[in-house]
Amino acid sequence: MEGVAEGVTVGEHGYETPDYWEGVYTGEPWNWAVDALLPEVAAGLTPGNALDIGCGEGQNCRFLAEHGWDVLGIDFSPTAIGRARERAVPGTTFVVADARVWEPDDPFDLVISTYALGSRRDAVLPMAAGAVSPGGTAYVAEFDESTENLWPPEDLVSVDELIDAFEGFDLLRAEVVNLRHQHDRHEKEWPMAVVVARRPV
Repeated sequence: MEGVAEGVTVGEHGYETPDYWEGVYTGEPWNWAVDALLPEVAAGLTPGNALDIGCGEGQNCRFLAEHGWDVLGIDFSPTAIGRARERAVPGTTFVVADARVWEPDDPFDLVISTYALGSRRDAVLPMAAGAVSPGGTAYVAEFDESTENLWPPEDLVSVDELIDAFEGFDLLRAEVVNLRHQHDRHEKEWPMAVVVARRPV
């Protein structure tokens, strides 16, 4: 494909480079829906500070801020962050950053990553786990390894892999769930690997 960097894995719907995601966010805003499980995850938590890894246009950040959280959203697409800033609400901050190399200054009471890992996860998951404060919660949802014809197999995850990433945490939820998710401007139900884990105090 023209414009694809050498060595980049190309799947049916795209490939993981900042240029690709800039292309995704070009044109009209996507108006992404809030993650299907985030309201349930957040409902049992006391609002504090939160990190959204791969925040896109910031819909999950806005949801959390509207429910009392102070939220930092990071994404490596400047266009996505620009749109997130345009729609920012009090309590949200958005930064252009590559989660593979970015490190937080302070830990967070809630760290989320929803459909933003892919082949970057070997670097991103350790950062996500390390960013959770004692007593804090991590919530990760990603396309399960059983998903077909969406991403290359190496970009898909298993629940066991996510569990391993949060070794030493108390597991609150670890399962594959069929969820409707917006992707490529349409919604469809896919199997999602979901882990919710709490770091012991």
